[in-house]
Formats: sequence, C-alpha cells, structure tokens
Amino acid sequence: MNASYTYKRIFLYCLVIILILEIFYVFPPDDSLRHVGLAFGNFKSWGDVYPFSIFEEYKDYDPWFGYDLTLRIIAGALKHLPVSPLALKIFLTKCLSFVFSLIFFFLVLKKSKILNEIRDRNAFTLAIILVVAVLSLPFSRVLLARPFAFGTFFLIYSIGQKGFLRGLLASLILSFFYPYLCWLYISPVAFTHYINGDKKFAMGATFLLIIFLLIQPASFWGFQFALFKSDMVRSALNPKIDEFGSILKYYPFYLYLAAFIVFFPRFNQNVRRLNYPNVLLLLFLIPSVKYSRYFIDIILPLMFVSFGKEILHIFLEPYKKFTSLWKEIFQAWLIKIKTLMRWKHKKTDEIKSNTEPQQGRSLRPYIIFTYLIIVFLLVYINYRHIGSLEEMRDGLRPIHNKSLVLSSFNLQYKTLFLRPDLRLIPSCEIGFATKTISKEYIKFINEGILGPILRKTGSKYFLDDKNTYINPEEVSFLTLLNETSSFKIWKVLDLPEKAAD
Repeated sequence: MNASYTYKRIFLYCLVIILILEIFYVFPPDDSLRHVGLAFGNFKSWGDVYPFSIFEEYKDYDPWFGYDLTLRIIAGALKHLPVSPLALKIFLTKCLSFVFSLIFFFLVLKKSKILNEIRDRNAFTLAIILVVAVLSLPFSRVLLARPFAFGTFFLIYSIGQKGFLRGLLASLILSFFYPYLCWLYISPVAFTHYINGDKKFAMGATFLLIIFLLIQPASFWGFQFALFKSDMVRSALNPKIDEFGSILKYYPFYLYLAAFIVFFPRFNQNVRRLNYPNVLLLLFLIPSVKYSRYFIDIILPLMFVSFGKEILHIFLEPYKKFTSLWKEIFQAWLIKIKTLMRWKHKKTDEIKSNTEPQQGRSLRPYIIFTYLIIVFLLVYINYRHIGSLEEMRDGLRPIHNKSLVLSSFNLQYKTLFLRPDLRLIPSCEIGFATKTISKEYIKFINEGILGPILRKTGSKYFLDDKNTYINPEEVSFLTLLNETSSFKIWKVLDLPEKAAD
C-alpha cells in the first residue's frame, strides 16, 4: 500500500468523522423540521398548514412534492417500529443531515479531483484546511437538509456530464424533489452546456424542462408570481433574514473576493478560461448580489470544484518551507530546554530521540480516553437537544388539536415538528402573507401589534418566543396558559374594539 493511497484514505476517514461529529452536535433549526414533522402527521396540503398565506391560495400545489412524498413514505415505514414518535423524528432528521452531507462531499470531491493531489502529509493537511476554509459555510447549510440542497447537488453533478439521457434524468430527479424552483437550476445548466459543454446533455435538460413547464397547473405560476412579489413584502418588514441580504453586505464575501483576486493570476491557463463551472459561477453571481444564500449554497462549492486543486498546488511548496522552518525552530527550542536541564552530556542523537515518544509506551489509553470524552460530550449535547424538544412538546399540550395559532416566526419549525396538526401564521415564506392580512401582518412583525391580526385571522392562541417585541398594551386581551424556558403560550380572549384599529 503506497503512501498516497494511505493519505487519501486517512483524509476520507477524517472527513467522515467530522461529518458524524457535526451531525451529532448540530440539530437543524428550521426547514427540515417542518418537513419531517408533517411527514409524521396527516399531511394533505401546505395550504392547510399555513392559512392566510399564498400556500392557502394555491393549496392544490406542493412546492416540494417529491421531498414531502419521500419523507411520508419513510415515516410511514418507521411508524411500525416500537419507538416513540419523537425519537423517530429525531432519528430521521439526523439521517437526512448525514445523507445530504455525504452526497454533497461525494460530488464536490469527485468533481474537484482534489483527492488525486493528496500524496503526502503536507498535501493532506492543506486539503483539510482548504475544505474547512471554502466548504464549511455551504456544509453548514447542507446539514439543514433543506430542499434547496437538491439544486446545489444538480449543479455540481452537471459538471463534466455528457449525453441526452443523463441530462434528462438529472433534470427529472431535480424537478421531482424540488418542483418549486427547479427551473432556476435547469435553465442555466442547459444554457451553459449549450455554449460550453455537452449539447446532448443540454438538450436532455431542456426537453425535460419544457415538458415540466407545459404540464404545470396554474397554481405553479401563481407561486412564481408570488415569490417575485414577496421581496416587496420582505422589504417592508424591519426584521431581516440574513440569507435574503445582498452579498455586498456580507463581509465574508469580501474575504473570498480578495483571496480570489490575489490567486487568480497564478492559476493554470486552462482553469482561468471560461470553462463550464466558471460560466456557472458568473451566472449565479448575478442572483448572489441580491441574495447571499446563492453565494453560500452555489458559488462557494463551484469555486472549490473549479479552483480547489489549483489553490492546493499554489500553497504546497510555501507550506512545505513554512513547516520545515518551524520544525527546525521547534527542535532548536527543545534542545535548549534539554540543555538547561543539564543534559549537556547527552549526545545530539540522544537529544533527538528524546523528542519522540518513548518506545514501549502505548498511546492507546490516551486515544481511548479522548474518544470517551468526545462520546460523552456528544451524548450530553444530544440529551440537551432531546430535553429541549420534550419540554417544548409538553409545553404545547394546552393548545387544542388543529387550532389556528399566531406564532413568532422562528418558533414555527419546531412547533410543526412536534405538533403537525396545528395551523400557523405566518408561513415559512415570510413574504407570503395574503392581501387580506398584509397591513395587519406588517404591523405585527414591525410594531408588535397583535389585536388586528388576531381579529382578522381568528387565531385562538399566540406563541411567543420571548424575543419578539410585543406592544405592552396588546397583552390586555391575552391570558398566559403556559410558559417554558424558550416560549410562552397565550390564550386569546374576547378582543376589544380598539384592537381592530
């Protein structure tokens, strides 16, 4: 077994360990929770889940049809196991994060071909540093197991692919799992393949997209128009969602931009030209200026695929010199320390041997102890996660089944994870409020005024995450039903007339 193969294998082992540690450490806070929760409920339509929203106006259409259908099938099979529903939901959520992460890194490593460059310890270390520097942000988003990840997978997969059938099947899979915005990914892929790729792959993708768009119901187009208009609603709201902010206000963008400007002239000429991944980079840089989510989800992975191997080459020799110099300095310090300890009579070769672990002393107990500490911490962290979910599940019990609930925006995900029977306002798309409640909705989000939106929607409960500003005058028609460490449940009493103003 040669050294190159050994370091590649160690690199993959380290990557898998990092994935497992992250998955046990992190519990997704948003989208995957509502999808998993509804999969275990009596799910029929997102319009039933989110009344007074665009989802209710077009309740016959599921924007994430394939993803929801797959989760319902899996949940249906898991329900037969003699395990609590909460444990099954947590298990499925963790599995989704692991599967999404594996797919992401498999595609990125394969398309970047960076594994072929890991031939020694220096290349191994640099590859790990490069993965952390470029892919940590997109990886943290892939861990959330949101449906948008299917678009990222599709884009990376399309690099270097050929053939009509592959273009057709890849586009079909994306449109099945993510029909909502599949056109946003298929169109640039087909265009880029037409001008700088395989025309047969482009034809397959284009053919599928045309068929897909022709068979879409009117509600699909209603969603697209509503998505376009939602930005106007979001702009009127004071709280801003970071991923909808411009990269021009996102400081990590400038760090990556500066690094790119510095290293681009040193890239190989073939890498600098407008090849397939570089054209995709330019195309998706346009929506990234508006929404930073595209920079994290698409631009950074594409940059790693296109330039990762070149960056490794650029840094390899300077890194070798750097580590060699520090090794000499470190060894010199050790020799001086030994000298001060009156070990002058020992020969130079004995001094060097003393810098290494003594022969016969096993490192296994230390390794086992380290693993035990890590396992203990992960068990403790997951125990805290489960405890928090159980506390919230018990705290939500006073709310009657199928009740209409006004909620702080960020509480909706765990609420649906634990209580998929509830109907929530607002929806997961913060700009999707219907015209009938738009004024009341903006007052609630911006000024903490509850009365008008409670009266307009007929909500019976208000779920407060304790971080949402509530106008002090508004609590006069609320009574506290329950309180936990993370939220309060208020019961709505008869609203006074002034609450409708």
